[in-house]
Amino acid sequence: MTADPAYFQSMGIRLLAGRPFGPDDRAGRPPVAIVNEEIARKWWPNAQAAVGQRIKFGGPYMAGDVVEVVGVAANVSQMGLDGEQFALLYFPFAQQGSRSMTVMLRTAGEPAASIPAVRRRLSSLDRNLPIRSLVPYEARLGASLARRRFSTLLLGVFAGLAMILAGVGIYGVLNFWVGVRNREIAIRMALGAPRPLILRWAGSHALRLALTGVTLGVLGAWGVSRWLENMVYGVSAHSPATMLLAALVVIGITVVSSGLPVWRASCVAVDRNLREG
Repeated sequence: MTADPAYFQSMGIRLLAGRPFGPDDRAGRPPVAIVNEEIARKWWPNAQAAVGQRIKFGGPYMAGDVVEVVGVAANVSQMGLDGEQFALLYFPFAQQGSRSMTVMLRTAGEPAASIPAVRRRLSSLDRNLPIRSLVPYEARLGASLARRRFSTLLLGVFAGLAMILAGVGIYGVLNFWVGVRNREIAIRMALGAPRPLILRWAGSHALRLALTGVTLGVLGAWGVSRWLENMVYGVSAHSPATMLLAALVVIGITVVSSGLPVWRASCVAVDRNLREG
């Protein structure tokens, strides 16, 4: 692709070695190019070693241009945030030329507010100059991610429903467990078991349920993590932080859902249960 001297600064692309294009890189001067990190890593030991090397186009037995590598740029995602990195060469616009071009502008404020001023400026240069579109880069990037965002939103909705069902299920199981063990709890309390001990006993049962669910959930998440990685950009397939956060959420749901049943266990009426027994 072609680029002018200010392209890398405007786009925030770091130069790992060498220099950007300058005013001397124009027609009639020796052809130069900037390669991306992917090329430098594949063909040379490191980015510094790539600077000053020459690339010939056309094959070993064919006539072709020879360009000098003057810089190495960091990899950028040209085909989407989740696209694979591929070899990319940048050529000076002044040496290549083109009948059309894409202009990237860095603004100080809201990008959309600068569109009228840009149109006026281009019209003052040439009223017949066709303008295909003027779109903030964030809007163009958002449009490319619309489908992925919808899939992620749908996944989030299902995850929220799953958490609600998990909370209701934990509450039902513990409520049933307390109801079945009413007589046992009453005997424990009649024999002198203090209320804090009953709370810990019932709470440990709830904690065992939570740990069992977390273990099964981690194993299941480990199995489908590769699929989730393709849906969420920048999330590792086996991110420990994500797994830990999910486990803490499940434990939190368990604490909230089991609060009332566990408290009920410590409030069992001893006399009534013993008489019924």
